[in-house]
Amino acid sequence: MVRHGLKVPCYGRYMDDMVLVHEDNALLRRWREDITYYLRESRGLDLSRDKSMLMCARRGVPWLGSVVRVGHVEPGRRTLSNCERMLEGMDGLVEDHRPRLDERRGFRGKVNSYLALMRSHPTYARRSELLGRVDARWWRWFWVPRGNFKVVAWRTRKVQRRFRRH
Repeated sequence: MVRHGLKVPCYGRYMDDMVLVHEDNALLRRWREDITYYLRESRGLDLSRDKSMLMCARRGVPWLGSVVRVGHVEPGRRTLSNCERMLEGMDGLVEDHRPRLDERRGFRGKVNSYLALMRSHPTYARRSELLGRVDARWWRWFWVPRGNFKVVAWRTRKVQRRFRRH
């Protein structure tokens, strides 16, 4: 309906979330009315008035944990602060005791989850900064290949000596 019926040139949709991007506010309002009518008449659904809003795309539009800006997408502040809080908690764990295997796997999984989320954004410097904050004791068990896309467990001491970066 949006792409073929309204011919919106720039929009994104995921599950029940939708973002339409255009420079003309009047056109965006008309599209919102058309979408509201279509959903009510053909599907029996209503758009939430609280969540339906017009925003300036230059300042960025928060959507699905990211901020959509003209020309690029970046992770949202909440995502970044949750990642920082998680890293602080993991550093507290390694300060307290030598992490067990399940705790090390948990560290790797959590860090890789945030790195994967940020991988789809131009965030090399941000990923490098976050990984630089990690307590050095974690690097006994892990290393980061080029690109800062994931944390990998050391397999052998030979590989560990060859690629140590931290």
